[in-house]
Amino acid sequence: MDLRKLKRIGIIILLLLLLLFVFSNLQPIEIQLLFWRPTMPLALLIFLAALIGFVIGMFVALNVGKDKKTSPTSTPVDPS
Repeated sequence: MDLRKLKRIGIIILLLLLLLFVFSNLQPIEIQLLFWRPTMPLALLIFLAALIGFVIGMFVALNVGKDKKTSPTSTPVDPS
């Protein structure tokens, strides 16, 4: 089996698991955000929380990489 076929099988398995997750979590839930009480499916809430976490993680990773590139290098002190 070549790598492309393994990737396709892996993607199909992940998509089937995603569909199973979505269809098993369709019950509506009510959440409270300060003064707002939206109702949404549980699967959507979990997806939005994961998306927000992913975006925050990307910003943190980009900023950490930027700090290493722009940090001033220390100049060695001549002991004599």
